[in-house]
Amino acid sequence: MLACLLLCFFGQSCCLAAESVIVEGSGSYSSIQSALDAAVPGSTILVYSGTYNEDLHVDKRVTLKGVDNGGGMPVIYGSGAGDVITITADGVRIEGFVVKNSEKYASAILVESSDNEIVGNTITECNEGIRLDQGDRNLVRGNTLVGNNGDGIYIHYSDGNTITDNRAKNNEFGIQGYNLRNNVISDNHCEGNTGIDMYFEQISNSVISNNRIEGNEESSRSGGDGIGMRYGSNVTIRDNYVGKHYYGIKVYYSDTTTVSNNTVENSGVNIRFDFGTHDSVISNNTVRNGVDNILVAGESSNIFIEYNLVSNGKDSIYLFGSGDNIIRHNNVYDSTYGIRLYKSTDNLIIQNYLHDNEYDIYPSGTGSTVRDNDRRANYYGEEPKVSPTPTSTVDASAVPSPRPGEDEDFFSWLWRIISSLLSL
Repeated sequence: MLACLLLCFFGQSCCLAAESVIVEGSGSYSSIQSALDAAVPGSTILVYSGTYNEDLHVDKRVTLKGVDNGGGMPVIYGSGAGDVITITADGVRIEGFVVKNSEKYASAILVESSDNEIVGNTITECNEGIRLDQGDRNLVRGNTLVGNNGDGIYIHYSDGNTITDNRAKNNEFGIQGYNLRNNVISDNHCEGNTGIDMYFEQISNSVISNNRIEGNEESSRSGGDGIGMRYGSNVTIRDNYVGKHYYGIKVYYSDTTTVSNNTVENSGVNIRFDFGTHDSVISNNTVRNGVDNILVAGESSNIFIEYNLVSNGKDSIYLFGSGDNIIRHNNVYDSTYGIRLYKSTDNLIIQNYLHDNEYDIYPSGTGSTVRDNDRRANYYGEEPKVSPTPTSTVDASAVPSPRPGEDEDFFSWLWRIISSLLSL
């Protein structure tokens, strides 16, 4: 094996050699760990191309950087007996490595400290890729996590972290978190993961934005979620693309959640709020091609569903066993049911534009208010319409329009045409 280590102590009162030391095979530093052991806090260790068969423990503030000097990114190949890289010091940077072969229940990179940067690594053939465990204010950026048996990235009891610009493909979960606050999950690309692409439980005061989450192996209405969240509070899910899952965006047992400006399509249920989710907003999303496009169920309440463009669903907006919600200013079209209520009470449906659906509004339940909706060219309306009085003469104003007009379903339009013809 040709393996080179370059150890530089920047900003220190003394250095190894005048500029740098390159260590090969039988040199002073025949392993990365030996260079780490010799380094002082603040050092930068440059690791050249080669395969390094070892597990690493980083217990001081250093930068560990892989350098491709013609043989590819350096590979750290773990022993298979635990985590490959364990970080217990604050302020560590790990950059530019391929990491492989963690133990069955361990991680490629385990971070148990704060203010670290994990940047530009490729992690494969491990259990978990990158695990943040009780560490705060860490940056995980630009990593590729592919073909791992567990999570690509797992965040556990960690606050204030930024997870951005990573790619998670063909793992079990893409990015998962439990009990986390003030985190930013942005600009990541997840695809082909066998379970859930992004899943967070007990998450608060966090933003999930600008991620691209594409179909996984159990997708297309048979299993697997795009973004899943349970027991969340004050979370914003915005500007994401989510396509081809069983659930596109799923929010359970949560409150003060905003789902906005997302494109969600081709899933069994594109957006689902359920199990007592309250005081939340679904707004300005483009939602299409789902069995249920937007579903609010399980006694969820005070949900504002507004300014969404919703199309091509069996139920485009569906309230199931939920009350005290507001559906307003949505554009709903090309669906079997534009807006459907089942066992749902005291909801307000106002100022929506419903057109080219089979049913425009199909209410079931008591106490809901339906008013000021613009309904055009729907096959069945919410209720029978009153046909105009037949006229005995024909003029331009009496010629039937070729399509149903404002606030008019198909059968009212058809009866108006027949009545006009019979009056001739």
